[in-house]
Amino acid sequence: MAFRACYEASCSRHLNTRVLHHFEGLFESVEDGYMNGPQVHKRNIEDYAKFFTRIYSNTSVVNLKPNTAGVRVVGIDGGGARGVTPLGFMGELQKLLGNCQLHEMIDLATGTSSGGLTVLAKFHQQWPVAQCAAVFEKLARRCFSRSESAFGRLKSLVHYVTTDAMYDECFLEDALRDLLKDNHLFGYVPNTISGTKVALTTTSRGNSRFILTNYNGSTPLAKTGGYTIIRPREIHNEPLLWQAARATTAAPIFFKPVKIAGEEFCDGGLAFPSPIELATWEASRIWNEDTVNDVTISLGTGEVTKSLPIDSGRSHSLQRLWSSFMDFLDGHSRSRDMKNGLCQQQRKDFFRLDTQLPSPIRLDDTRSLELQKEMVFLTPQRQLTDVATALQSLSTSDIQMR
Repeated sequence: MAFRACYEASCSRHLNTRVLHHFEGLFESVEDGYMNGPQVHKRNIEDYAKFFTRIYSNTSVVNLKPNTAGVRVVGIDGGGARGVTPLGFMGELQKLLGNCQLHEMIDLATGTSSGGLTVLAKFHQQWPVAQCAAVFEKLARRCFSRSESAFGRLKSLVHYVTTDAMYDECFLEDALRDLLKDNHLFGYVPNTISGTKVALTTTSRGNSRFILTNYNGSTPLAKTGGYTIIRPREIHNEPLLWQAARATTAAPIFFKPVKIAGEEFCDGGLAFPSPIELATWEASRIWNEDTVNDVTISLGTGEVTKSLPIDSGRSHSLQRLWSSFMDFLDGHSRSRDMKNGLCQQQRKDFFRLDTQLPSPIRLDDTRSLELQKEMVFLTPQRQLTDVATALQSLSTSDIQMR
């Protein structure tokens, strides 16, 4: 019965077939006097060495979260070229953490638009923060390159009218393909320890909300959840890394939508202005409803200090509508509202890192990259120290399974 059960298993049946072919070849060679037993064994070992090497190389190390441990989540706002700000904060945090890698101290990372790119690079691919920052700046300068002359602006206008986008998405796609290759988001990352779960936000043409993840979660997402996980039935239809990055960064006006599994997707910032909200929702679904966030970190891309408007008579309705729409897309306001809804203890574990900008910065303004990095250094050191201390106080020896 035991041998029958082993033989009926698909993997065991495949191995048994190889063993059978091995002995058939051995007996035929010995019978014909072509070669002796040791020679046949040596030949077969050489033939099948590649299979054994592949099996050995696919062993992986997985971090298992203790049942008594809380969750450490991070949400990174979007903002096009303003994405250098969260990367600046991450660089400062990494200095304070020393040899403790930031991605090893986060259980769930969510990102919108440029924040989604950062989540992929740091928490999925596990690149060093310095590499993430260098790649991001190079990508921003390449994709948002245009002339500020009258002819350059006219060219951008013509491109927008004819293609529904100010910039050519081919430059972005080629760069993402080159960086992330044709690997799947929902798959194994070579030479890494699997641990951090990541989620990227995106929207469809009908403004429906979607997320792309490298996990499934312990409980399925309810139909009334307000968003959907992109998880095709066929594994070969799973989004590639570059497609996921392209979907979360397809900002309307700037880039055309991207098609994945027959559906067109746009920038996730239209539906998830503050991805830290998504992080709290997904944490309760991944683990359980009683999960407590021990540390909640929200990284912004710069806030412009608002002043009271000067009363100059009646304001136009379109102006008020536009202001309301921009407030809705403001990740800082959404993050603040979320914190206000927490209890006193949870507020102590909630950290928001953001800069104060002297004036608004466009999503495609690469000339202000240095200014944005300088604004990070003006952030009070106490804020960064509090975040690093909170992460370090919760770090424990990971349980590893090989």
